[in-house]
Amino acid sequence: MNEEYLRSLYGTMASIDPTYKDDVSFEDFVVGMSDNKYAAKIYETLNQIDPTYKDDVTIIDFLESVRLKKKEGTELPSADG
Repeated sequence: MNEEYLRSLYGTMASIDPTYKDDVSFEDFVVGMSDNKYAAKIYETLNQIDPTYKDDVTIIDFLESVRLKKKEGTELPSADG
């Protein structure tokens, strides 16, 4: 998954809960999304907001898509981009 999509998801979560960015940094969000349980919670939140989301994106596809593919010798993205 590309960083742009993760940033978009992070922004969506922040638009749902204005305190989200205070509680969860982007770096922590990226790390969290590598955990199936955390990613599934985000998926469920998206489904609560848009009940048709699950019709467009299955949980399996979502879990596969939120994995940030690390290139050898690279680090997680920073909050600055």
